Amino acid sequence: MLRLIRNCSHGNEITTFYFEKNQEKNIIKASSCQIGIEQIKKEVNGWKWYQSKRYPNSKTHLCNIIKNNKNYIKIKIKYIEGFKEKYSKGIQKNSALIYKIIEHYCNIWQGYKENKFPLHGDLSIDNVITNKDGIHIIDWEYFSLDAAPFGFDAYNLLFEQLWFSMKERKRPKRSEIDVLLDSIRLIRSSSTESHLFLDQPLFSVQRFIKTNSRFWKNQIHRLPALLFNGEQIGIIDKMIRLYNT
Repeated sequence: MLRLIRNCSHGNEITTFYFEKNQEKNIIKASSCQIGIEQIKKEVNGWKWYQSKRYPNSKTHLCNIIKNNKNYIKIKIKYIEGFKEKYSKGIQKNSALIYKIIEHYCNIWQGYKENKFPLHGDLSIDNVITNKDGIHIIDWEYFSLDAAPFGFDAYNLLFEQLWFSMKERKRPKRSEIDVLLDSIRLIRSSSTESHLFLDQPLFSVQRFIKTNSRFWKNQIHRLPALLFNGEQIGIIDKMIRLYNT
């Protein structure tokens, strides 16, 4: 059984299928566009890195190249059974899952020097599967090995969730800031690395994205952290400092 999941979504010109044969389930991704080919190659590298950390005893590759030439690439990714939460629910309703993802991030993203850590680039509730074996991160199309300060992907997820919570509001609720602070403390307590996002987390996350736009190229606009305006950034970072006692 072959079923189309996404066709050229988000402007990346990558077609994604669900494929099931003889009870084996896989995700197939393919592209004939240069940007899409580059992203799929990043996905292969991302899965290779993540598998070495998350599934070190696995005897089979979770992601394999089926076809690769100058103008076309196709890969197969092992389908992970589980549950996806709705990213649109926001930071409070997703708080229990957020804490689990942050803990998972901190466990996986360890052992790198000079504060250069692997970048997922789109760590979102929508790219996390949960099952009896815990947290599984998927969709590694923006992966880069030595790219980001420790914590970036986790902060990016937090501000994505805050943005969906606030919607048209100018200010976050105190309860939303409390979830942010609990998550930030988890990040900070897990590593002795210097924390680029310590004093002005949202401002610093936006600055990192804008100064490293090469990682996202024409899809940078997809990142919710960039949707906060200057006034909101000032309010949110000030509230984080105020209540971080």
